[in-house]
Amino acid sequence: MLSDGGRGVIMAWTRAMFLLAVVLGLGACGDSPTAFERSAYDVLIVDGNNQSGLAGDRLDEPLVVRVVDRSGRPVGGVRVFFEVVTGDGFVSSTAVVTRGDGQAQTAFTLGTTAGANAVTASFNGLQGLLPSFHAVAQGEESSERSTTAAGITAGVADTVLVADGASTTTITATVVDSGGNGVPGETVQFRVSAGSVDLTVDTDAAGQATTLYHSPTNPGGVPEVTIEARTAALVDTATLRLLGVRLQLLAVPDTLAADGVSQSTITAMLTTEDGTPVPFVLVDFAVTQGTLSVARAETDVSGRVSVQLTSVSSASDLQGAEVRAR
Repeated sequence: MLSDGGRGVIMAWTRAMFLLAVVLGLGACGDSPTAFERSAYDVLIVDGNNQSGLAGDRLDEPLVVRVVDRSGRPVGGVRVFFEVVTGDGFVSSTAVVTRGDGQAQTAFTLGTTAGANAVTASFNGLQGLLPSFHAVAQGEESSERSTTAAGITAGVADTVLVADGASTTTITATVVDSGGNGVPGETVQFRVSAGSVDLTVDTDAAGQATTLYHSPTNPGGVPEVTIEARTAALVDTATLRLLGVRLQLLAVPDTLAADGVSQSTITAMLTTEDGTPVPFVLVDFAVTQGTLSVARAETDVSGRVSVQLTSVSSASDLQGAEVRAR
């Protein structure tokens, strides 16, 4: 739930007239939102991250991304470039055009050297952060295999979230031995500089410990959140960015007859600091005079939610009216 900005506007009431004042819960308003151009803006990891396998083998799952516009809608026909940036593995296709659902995928074969592998996905004009797939190439299994943790790698599924108190992403730490094999049963401690996670998680049979990150509520956003994964003396970090949130209110009409019947539509518009709509967030409404159709409602895919306000019935002078959303 979004927190209230603490500012109020009181409007005078006149005889038999109901004047509405809208109060912003978060930050100052800019211009009214306009329709967003449906063009490629960001690329998101869909599937295939944080896998492991024997060195030289192809991963079981393909590396899948989705290209979206500023509103989070999929964009087809975009050429996505996959590039190996860590390890000596290779992808089956270095350039793939997105389908109608905005997805593109490629297969990845781990390098012949045990250890970390990483692949990035991008397109010309990418405005979001560069996402990276992480994988671990394991050495051959043997009776002499070491089970002592020798390395840890931290990764985050989504590197950009909204600071709305509701957005989540997955954080995975992979613990390996000196041969690059996953080490099960290791306790990993997670710490974040903003937001919250489960603090301790044990690695599974593949040497992976996974926790769910919950974003905080921060109207101004957080340029960089540091994520730390630690087991014994081994430490690795990853980062993500939290976008700030702005709330704008609009009343149509903004003047009502105080007849107990007339209605106004109150619309809350929730966007990030760069103007991208924020969907599926609960907004609380309150009014000092009159009746609201509902007190709480969720933003739609366009980041908007509307409620109806019915005026009071009065023939005398009234002191003021105020509508709040948070």
